[in-house]
Amino acid sequence: MSVAALITRRRLLKVGGFASAQLVVQVLGFVSGIALVQFMEPTQYGHYTLAVSMVGLASVLLDLGLSTAVLAQGGPLHDDPGALGGLVADAFVIQRLLMLLGALVLAPVFGAMFIRQGLAWPEMLVLAALALGCGAFNVHNAVSMSLVRLRGDLAMQQRTDVGVNAARALLVVAAGLIWLDARVAVVLNLAAAAAVFALLKSYLAKHVDPSPVAAGTHRAGLWDFIRRQAPNSIYYCVLGQISVWLVGLFGSVERVAEVGALGRLAALFTVIGAVLGAMVVPYFARASSAREMVSAFVALNGFFALLSAVLVAASLVWPHALLWILGKQYSGLVHELPWMVVASALSAWSTGLYGVGAARGWIVPAVLMIPLGIATVALAAGVLDMSSVSGVFMMNSAVALVSLGLTFGMVFMQLRALGAGPLSPMGNR
Repeated sequence: MSVAALITRRRLLKVGGFASAQLVVQVLGFVSGIALVQFMEPTQYGHYTLAVSMVGLASVLLDLGLSTAVLAQGGPLHDDPGALGGLVADAFVIQRLLMLLGALVLAPVFGAMFIRQGLAWPEMLVLAALALGCGAFNVHNAVSMSLVRLRGDLAMQQRTDVGVNAARALLVVAAGLIWLDARVAVVLNLAAAAAVFALLKSYLAKHVDPSPVAAGTHRAGLWDFIRRQAPNSIYYCVLGQISVWLVGLFGSVERVAEVGALGRLAALFTVIGAVLGAMVVPYFARASSAREMVSAFVALNGFFALLSAVLVAASLVWPHALLWILGKQYSGLVHELPWMVVASALSAWSTGLYGVGAARGWIVPAVLMIPLGIATVALAAGVLDMSSVSGVFMMNSAVALVSLGLTFGMVFMQLRALGAGPLSPMGNR
């Protein structure tokens, strides 16, 4: 299949429809975020921000790549409800164990961080429990959503994303008019995650065999994937926060705010990431020949190369127009803006390639990814000014470029090794 054959009117309409839905989700998230800022006291908003960061940490460390493993192993089984039932049953058995072990590790960490921020014990216990609850729902939902994506049911994901986020935005505004603190805000997040859980549970009951006969046959393969993926998951989890940590350590609160503000302009990549996760990654997981994947690989890299060039050019030619979105307090970040765009584009490109590779079980070895990434951070920290916004984004660009090179090389070599023949269930490791 050629690259041109991939770009059909039907596929373009599907991509456009899904991207439009994700834009609506982003707008709803923006409304919720503004409402939280406007209605909450600064101290409570700080506690909420810390709790949300802990939910993100829990969502990664309680999953460790299990949802991606389900996608990778489920590709050849996507049209067999009985086989998918066995796969998801095995995944949930593993997930319960990961949740138990992860909660034992994360609970004291969360508690210590909240206590350090001056929270009383009762409030600390409530927020820590809520954060763990949100994380548990999120990882369960991630595995279930992998099954939805394998079946190619974009409508289900669109309805879920838009409906739940719209309800959450309304509840946040309503709570703000009555009473809104960190605990109420996190409870609303928990309610949204629970609603997604209920919707996905109902969906799986209809489309996946609830009593599979092949349960237990996939656990070894899932554990093998997790063992290879877990170090990279932890590495990316830490790496995602390191720019804020470094500028906070060496710079000022104002520099941290500027890094965060510029990061808001990367919302486009959030939409692109959602489209990749819902459409492109499952396509690779379901592919039955290397020729299909080669064409998609070429198209994906061509798309990111063109998009990156256009966005970097726009940041150089019209910086003031882009910075106007953030407000006049950030209008002076003209020189920093292009580096943010470069870092975000390279990171999105690398993440996209990593996702399609992982969908076939092709994971960059942690012994390569992590040492090279840490060495790049150390070198950048020694050469660049980590107290400046531009220095932090230059470091992010260097780290993303290294990750992109490794991921591109891994997928390229695996596709080359496969040739043009049929694919095995998890590609070629």
